[in-house]
Amino acid sequence: MYENQAKWADVGMCFDEIPVITDTGRSERNDTTGRKFDRVNFHKYAKQTGENVKNQLEVFTRTGSKCKPFVIMQGNDVDTYLEWADIILKTVPKDQHHLLGGIAMGAAALGTGNLEDVQRAYIASEVPIRDEDGQMNLHILGVGSLRRMLPYLIFKQNGLYKNVHLSYDSTTHSRGVETGLYYMLGDVCKKTGKRTHGPGSTVKFGRDRAADDCLDGYTPKQADPGADYLAVYEDIDSLHNLEIDLMTFHEVMNNPASIWSEKYGNTQKWAEVRATFAAASIRNFMIQLNNMVNDKDQLLEYASSIKLFNQYNGLYTVKDRESFDYWYNNPALGKKMKSMPISDVAPNSLEGLFGE
Repeated sequence: MYENQAKWADVGMCFDEIPVITDTGRSERNDTTGRKFDRVNFHKYAKQTGENVKNQLEVFTRTGSKCKPFVIMQGNDVDTYLEWADIILKTVPKDQHHLLGGIAMGAAALGTGNLEDVQRAYIASEVPIRDEDGQMNLHILGVGSLRRMLPYLIFKQNGLYKNVHLSYDSTTHSRGVETGLYYMLGDVCKKTGKRTHGPGSTVKFGRDRAADDCLDGYTPKQADPGADYLAVYEDIDSLHNLEIDLMTFHEVMNNPASIWSEKYGNTQKWAEVRATFAAASIRNFMIQLNNMVNDKDQLLEYASSIKLFNQYNGLYTVKDRESFDYWYNNPALGKKMKSMPISDVAPNSLEGLFGE
């Protein structure tokens, strides 16, 4: 994997040893009830992660690669995240610290609620990992909704993030062609199947076949779940001429490459349409997000639309640990946000099982 990163990538995510234990030995990615923070082995996992980064750098140096590793941070609160960073910096030789590309804030041992999202965004401001120019490259994982980015944008706007460059990704958008999700600027009128203009929204559609005459427009009597295909098709086709009709578009969306190839002899059009779907969805999301990057009013307008105006508006006062703690513990601010934390109390059946 490191050699592939060295050859093909500018940025290579590290392999982090996640400091959690589970009731059953297995845990879904967003599960917060069946996993616990493994405080007993926390330092061991941080050390192992540091060794992974060290080995990664050795491969990049040996091959003359310009690829830089991003270190994934783990922890259960501010102090444990900072301990994690400290252990990694002590494990990686000091003369190689400038080769570290940046950080990504892992959620596995903290939680996945709105409150935990804000908490991770604040903690990142205290992590002392910078590149050779003194800049922190902070990558946010799993940005499937605009809400996930709000605290990061606020901390850029209020000055808490100094010399911080933000990037983000999300499989929600990149795999939307498989899960039936498309991010659109506007929404879909269920009565007409036409796109309406307005704030961005995620269109959810199933595998229902749209009516054969839908290109001529829907009437309320004809409306069905397939109407969403018309809006999505028209939105994508306006950005890139698909050179296929709506029914063929539906066929591409609902058949694997093997079936398409068997019918048409190759997968060129199948791959083109699906890649265009993903690119158009991501483009729409980026446009909506970029509108808020430097515009506090638009950001707070969105926060108001999701009924979190006071909480996010209050974040603008966060300048340091003291002001964050005040926001975090305030019943009208942080404590009013949805929280899905990972407990640091190990299940009784597993206590001591993974001792030093």
